[in-house]
Amino acid sequence: MILRRVMQHVKRQDWFAVMLDFVIVVLGVFVATQVSNWNEAGAERRRERAYLQRIHDDVASLRASTAEADHTAKEVSGLLNEAMGALASGEDARIANLGAHYCTAIVRSHIFATPIVTPPAIEEVLQSGEVGIIVDQELRTAIVRYYQEIEDMSQLRSDLQIDRRALGRTYPNLIKVGLVRWEDSACQFSELARDQAFLNDFADALRRYSAFAIAILGRLNIIQSDLHSMLDERLGIRHEVGAAK
Repeated sequence: MILRRVMQHVKRQDWFAVMLDFVIVVLGVFVATQVSNWNEAGAERRRERAYLQRIHDDVASLRASTAEADHTAKEVSGLLNEAMGALASGEDARIANLGAHYCTAIVRSHIFATPIVTPPAIEEVLQSGEVGIIVDQELRTAIVRYYQEIEDMSQLRSDLQIDRRALGRTYPNLIKVGLVRWEDSACQFSELARDQAFLNDFADALRRYSAFAIAILGRLNIIQSDLHSMLDERLGIRHEVGAAK
C-alpha cells in the first residue's frame, strides 16, 4: 500500500509527498520497535520479580531451621567449653559439678548433621545464566556471594568431618552412650580428666565443633538474614515483628 503510493508520488515527482511517506514509514518502524522493546522489558521485569520472590520465599523458609540449629549449636559449644574448662582445671569440685547434659554434649560433639542448602531458586537463576536479569547490581552481587559462601561452608564442613572421632565409641570404658536417647549417656568425668588421650581427642572435637557452630551455622544465619532483609526491601515486603517470613 505504502510502496504503491510512493511510486505514484515519484511518477508525479511530488517529492514532498515522497518524503512524507518516508517519514511515516520510518516513524512506524521506530514506534513498533519501541513497543516491542517495552513489552520485552516489561516481561523481563516480571520474570525478575518472580525470581526474586521465589528466592525470598526459599531463604525465608530456611531461616527458621537455621536459626534453631544455630541456637542449639551455640548451646552445645558452650557446654563443651565449660566441660573442657572443668576437666583441664583438675579441680575435683568443678569436675564433680559436670552433669548429664555435659556428657550428652560430649557424645554428640562429632555430629555436624545440619544440612547446608542452596535455595533452589538461587541454584536455578545461577545455573541458567538468568542472574543477569536482576537489574540491582548490589542485590545481584549479594545473591552470587551467598551461593559462593554456601559452597565454602559445605567444603569447610567436609574438612571438619575428616578423621573426626566419636568419643563415646573411642572411650567406651569411660563413656556410656545412651542406647535410646542421647540424654541417657553417662560419663566418668573424674577418670576422663586423668586420661590425656581423651583430653587430646576432646580438645580436637571441641575445636571442630566450635568452628562448625561459628564459621558455618553462625555465618549461615547471618547471610540468610542479610539477604532476606535485602529482598524484603527490594520487593516492598513487610513482616510482623518476630515473624520468620
